[in-house]
Amino acid sequence: MQTEKGKFYDVEMQVSNERNIPKRMRFYQAAIDISFLDKGNSYNNLNDSFIIFIRAEVLIPRRSAS
Repeated sequence: MQTEKGKFYDVEMQVSNERNIPKRMRFYQAAIDISFLDKGNSYNNLNDSFIIFIRAEVLIPRRSAS
């Protein structure tokens, strides 16, 4: 979804417990960037983008206070 200000949001639902989420997020981010930046354009022209994963399980557990 792209906002009126050009920011892009990608919302993903994860129902299975996969261990490749960080690399998957990296791939999605690259695909978004490639789709918005034409060859020869400055990287400064990339719009802000956000990938939101909704999961049933915790991806990064909280650290206990020492």
